[in-house]
Amino acid sequence: MHNKVYAEQLATQINVISRKYKKSTVWIGGDFNLPDLNWETNDLMSHQYRSSVNQCILDMAFACGMEQIVSSPTRGDKVLDLFFTNRPSLISKTSVLSGISDHEIVSIESSLHPIRQKPKKRKIYLWKQADFDGMKREASLFREEFLSSFT
Repeated sequence: MHNKVYAEQLATQINVISRKYKKSTVWIGGDFNLPDLNWETNDLMSHQYRSSVNQCILDMAFACGMEQIVSSPTRGDKVLDLFFTNRPSLISKTSVLSGISDHEIVSIESSLHPIRQKPKKRKIYLWKQADFDGMKREASLFREEFLSSFT
């Protein structure tokens, strides 16, 4: 992510989502490719990319109340694959596993369980048990009452 415009657009969208869904748990993960940042101290260590790009992502995390939780290197000795959340207490385990590409795989375990809505009860008609003769009688009575009341 060495493009400042892209970093600013991403940060803006994450800010919009965080403000719009204040009570929601937000998870954002992926290959941010920011090798210059030390995520434990939130310091700029080198200048492979412009500092404005790095600062933009740091500012976004701070403004949204998010924490980056991947601490082990995902490529060489750098943490490039990141995972941001506004609810770090829900993350029970973070690990980095060997991958099949040039990056390692970030594995996140959480104590978050989705809320499942119970299906609405619905009425199921058993047509085999329907009283068709009774329905015909009721329909005939209704017809006669209706026609006698309205011309």
